[in-house]
Amino acid sequence: MKDVDNGKSRIPFEIRLQTRIFLTFFTVMTFFVVYAYFRLTKEVKDQFLQYALISRERSIADIVNHLESVYRQDRSWNLHSGQDIVRYAMRNGQVITLMNINREVIWKMDKWSVGLGLANNARQRHRQRSNTTEILDDENYTAAIITNDLEYTEVEKALLYDGRIVGYVLVGNYIHTSLNPEGLDARQQLLLKVSGTAFLGLFMATITAMGLARLFSGPLSNLTKAAKAMQSGYLVQNLQDRSGTVEIGELTRAFNYLSYSLNEQRALRKRLTSDISHELRTPLNALLALSEAYVDGVVPVTTESLQTFRHEIIRLTSLVSELSKISDLEDDQLNIEKKEFYLCDVLDDLIIVYESLSLKNSLQFSYAIDSQIKMYADKDRFKQAIINLLSNAIKYTPAGGTVMLIAYRDANHIYIQVQDSGEGIPDDQKEHIFERFYRLEQSRNRNTGGAGLGLTLVKRIVDAHQWRVYVDNNTPCGSVFTIEIVHR
Repeated sequence: MKDVDNGKSRIPFEIRLQTRIFLTFFTVMTFFVVYAYFRLTKEVKDQFLQYALISRERSIADIVNHLESVYRQDRSWNLHSGQDIVRYAMRNGQVITLMNINREVIWKMDKWSVGLGLANNARQRHRQRSNTTEILDDENYTAAIITNDLEYTEVEKALLYDGRIVGYVLVGNYIHTSLNPEGLDARQQLLLKVSGTAFLGLFMATITAMGLARLFSGPLSNLTKAAKAMQSGYLVQNLQDRSGTVEIGELTRAFNYLSYSLNEQRALRKRLTSDISHELRTPLNALLALSEAYVDGVVPVTTESLQTFRHEIIRLTSLVSELSKISDLEDDQLNIEKKEFYLCDVLDDLIIVYESLSLKNSLQFSYAIDSQIKMYADKDRFKQAIINLLSNAIKYTPAGGTVMLIAYRDANHIYIQVQDSGEGIPDDQKEHIFERFYRLEQSRNRNTGGAGLGLTLVKRIVDAHQWRVYVDNNTPCGSVFTIEIVHR
């Protein structure tokens, strides 16, 4: 048997659906988590920097106010003027230089000492956070903090007394978010929380991605296993969908229907094979017996015996015709050549034939045809569909019954109906009546049996024209087959 192309030659590699869903969702979630982390980190730093700038301005204002108050008391500057503000300035990482009106330095703080004090505070906080008593390299650690972690700026402010300038103060600032240890600790703690939240987000993204991958791939994996089982010949599959997803539910139901249909078709094919073998055996045995009787001289060659011979050959021809229909139905393409014609041109010829056939079978045949109806269809295929419907009606209607052919139209549709007064079709079998090889009774009696292909051919012709065909119960008994055609 020829190998089926598995499609692997078209792509370099394949991965499992569960893995693909996981990687896709995890990548998207990781992107958003990382983006949120950097955005929040920047926002925290910006907010604390803004707070630091406001704190610096407030601190500078406090220094200016203090020095102005000192001048109001002393009415002059000296080496001790405002020295009590030094401790406050060092705690805030500020370097003060006091100058007179001529910008001559009265006193100034040492910039390096202030930076070293900040570095020592930072080192102490580092030890407290890491819970370690190890001795750090003070020189390197301090230099790293001052060089990399602290930015130094200077602001000059005039000192006023009674509206006139009496001196100047130069305030240098080490800026690192907040200029006090509490602010630095708060900033650091907040950044740690943001980092922890980001890692938690990544962990939750991983768990969620795994859950969603399993949720969506699980039902499809079950479908794949069931499909492989069907490929191995186990056609009976009944999957249950618990995903709660509309598309997967529809796919599962469609798969179950496919499994059911294939199993039904296999059973029908087996029955057909058994029927045909039985039906072929009967006329062939009869022909063999007659031919042997002719050869042995047991039965004389008479018109009567030849008529029997001819009857068996006709039965064989009918069976071959049924097999030809099977071949036609196996062909996926049904060629349709549409043209316009009056409906009565087709039905009038059929009425003559089936009136005679009904009379032969002791049936009453009647009709009601709208002669003005125009059709746009494949004339031969349409005629074949009507022949199959009428033949079925006559075949399944007992002697004394009625068969009726009706054609009418309304504003939007044309309706063609074949009604009979036979036994009818049970409701639970109506959905299967158009399936190939399907027969209502299990008997192999050719008087009413057949191969079960007539209605299937009708359905294929109707579908090829994009029409509808359906069956209803007749009143008081029998069936009504309707072909519904939309006006052009």
